[in-house]
Amino acid sequence: MAESIAASPVALRAGRGNRALRWLLPAGAVLLAGCALVWWRRRPDAPVYRIAPVTRGSISRAVIATGSVNPVVTVQVGAFVSGNIQTLHCDYNTRVRAGQLCAKIDPRPYQVVVDQDSAALASGQAQLSKDQASLTYARVNYTRDLGLLQEGVVSQDNVDNDKSVLDQAVAQVALDQATVTERQAALHAAQVNLQYTNIVSPVEGTVISRNVGAVPARWWEVAQLAVGMGGGWWLIPESARLRWGQS
Repeated sequence: MAESIAASPVALRAGRGNRALRWLLPAGAVLLAGCALVWWRRRPDAPVYRIAPVTRGSISRAVIATGSVNPVVTVQVGAFVSGNIQTLHCDYNTRVRAGQLCAKIDPRPYQVVVDQDSAALASGQAQLSKDQASLTYARVNYTRDLGLLQEGVVSQDNVDNDKSVLDQAVAQVALDQATVTERQAALHAAQVNLQYTNIVSPVEGTVISRNVGAVPARWWEVAQLAVGMGGGWWLIPESARLRWGQS
């Protein structure tokens, strides 16, 4: 009777240990299954490869941003002469080429000046030809009378008069030549002003502003307008445009 009572605590502890072991095994299995499930869901996806043939095409440039786009370089196009605008060929946002006509000032007043200077030049050249003929005669007359003076046929006064006429003819020809040069310069200036009635673009680009009235300013006023008073055309040169990858 005493032995059975003494063995009872040992049997009791063994039974409790078996019951705890039966609970721990399922719990551990569930924990391992949960860890495996979490790892399975978080594992990286396998890469997917797409195969396509190599082709040639255009690349579209796009700017994805918010803000204002300002040109890096601007070129002002103005008039060097004044007058009434006859025709307009360039407007806002127009693409222009270097040398393209943007406006035409009425050329008739400047054409009149060219015609007048051409006539004055022709008159000066005719006067030069006439005085060159007079110089030739004066030189011949002086040479002949100089020979006759040695023979005693004419007096010294006649020879001196011939020499004076010759000197005056030489001076007149020199004056005529200077006059012709001056009138050639005046004609060239008039022709340049006539060409300035064509307002052309100096560069290739896009028109971003146009402020042209009926009578454009002269060149010195255009220079003042360039510092902030407006006027003429403002261009973005093609060389100032953004390039792919440009910072």
